[in-house]
Amino acid sequence: MTVLGLIPARGGSKRLPGKNIKKFGDKPLIAHTICAGLACKEISRLIVSTEDEEIAAVARAWGAEVPFIRPPQLATDEASSLEVVKHALEFVEQERFFPEYIVLLQPTSPLRESEDISLALQEMRKGQWDLVISLCASNIHPYWYKTIAVTGEVKPFFDYQGSLRSQDLAPAFRPNGAIYIYRSEFIRRGKSPVRIGAYIMEDWKSIDIDTALDFFLAEKIWEHRGIFKGMSKSGG
Repeated sequence: MTVLGLIPARGGSKRLPGKNIKKFGDKPLIAHTICAGLACKEISRLIVSTEDEEIAAVARAWGAEVPFIRPPQLATDEASSLEVVKHALEFVEQERFFPEYIVLLQPTSPLRESEDISLALQEMRKGQWDLVISLCASNIHPYWYKTIAVTGEVKPFFDYQGSLRSQDLAPAFRPNGAIYIYRSEFIRRGKSPVRIGAYIMEDWKSIDIDTALDFFLAEKIWEHRGIFKGMSKSGG
């Protein structure tokens, strides 16, 4: 199994400027993802895709490869993750490196561990999926969501006629943004993944940092992660 680990890290962050290299705990935010990727024995090569020279320097200092500077057109709000993955794959294939899988690891998920990456890769191989994504249980079921009409009236977001008791509803999960594993052949062919598998993560690992509040909460969890790990092992 040949695996490319890919960390996408743009310099432009409107809600939390400089977040990817902002100090988080004992190291820059992006360094937590780099360390998790380097510690995953299944990853053959770990690279960072960025258009920002400062991020590139920090990434290299923490042991990741930065073999290219991402083109400006792939560093906008409109650029998709799939375009970034395709660009990275085409680059490494020019270097005669042909990964079977690409593991996309967003630097905004610092609580994800190397074990999570390994287990998600196991799920990919076991299920022969086109794509595996990490999810966590949703603490609010989507059928309970509401919307507010222009009149100010509260209405159900979904037109659901069944029972809304939690014990009667099918479990709901949300993508947490921590891990995306692509089968490379589908990226090469430009095809959309048709079979998607799931890797379920604990909710305490599932904060995806986008705002200052996210950053604050994630840091507090990081500081007390031993407690959460103990709860996970005991089934609490």
